[in-house]
Amino acid sequence: MTAVTYYPQPPGAWPPPMPPRSPSGGAAVTAGVFALLLLVYCGYNIYMQVWWLLEGCGIACLVGIHMIPVVVLPLAALLLLIGAIVIFARAVAGPILTAIGAFLLLALQLMYLILSGFYLHVLTLVGLVLALVTLVMSLLPPTFAWTRSKPRFPAYPAPMPYPPRY
Repeated sequence: MTAVTYYPQPPGAWPPPMPPRSPSGGAAVTAGVFALLLLVYCGYNIYMQVWWLLEGCGIACLVGIHMIPVVVLPLAALLLLIGAIVIFARAVAGPILTAIGAFLLLALQLMYLILSGFYLHVLTLVGLVLALVTLVMSLLPPTFAWTRSKPRFPAYPAPMPYPPRY
């Protein structure tokens, strides 16, 4: 009979445990891209407001309910621009600023919809959908997880270049 010889095993588990996965940036990048699309939509609405003021009745129309878009649109555009840039820089304030800007535009679009007697214009529908998707994507937990995490770099340095030939 042959004796079975057991060799000592290395300490720890084999194979070595994998490092934890870094969170995916899919939701955060989608929120940033939709914030930029919403920024373009907001810029178009600002252009239409200025055109309506210059070609329409002028400064006399800036009373009451007509003053709201003049104030809300530039504020929302500024929040969306800063929020998208900060999302792409992986800072936690980005999704919050983007969500506030999207909420302002969502509330403005709902106000347009209610005041028009629920007449659904194509651009109003585009604004509602863009604002809602941006708001939801910027408030998802994976968005905050990605902005809180730091990018991981390899544990070993890059190979040294070959020495110059003389």
